[in-house]
Amino acid sequence: PVCSRADMHRIAERIVEAIREPIAIGAHRVEVSASVGVASGAEAVSLLGLVEIADRAMYSAKNSGGNRFCDRGYVREPGQLS
Repeated sequence: PVCSRADMHRIAERIVEAIREPIAIGAHRVEVSASVGVASGAEAVSLLGLVEIADRAMYSAKNSGGNRFCDRGYVREPGQLS
């Protein structure tokens, strides 16, 4: 593999944290959040299968409150990694 599962989790956490940073637009402060699904190529037999796995993981993250990532049922908010 190109990176370990722990590396994938750290990358997903960094993405969620970066998107969560407030953005100033004129006099307004805009905050957004992201739900990220993590999947590995080793888990799928095709590119479409990989996207489906990541999509299911993303919806798990959304259904767990959003602003976090999920990898095959492993749901984490940013900052929960050891």
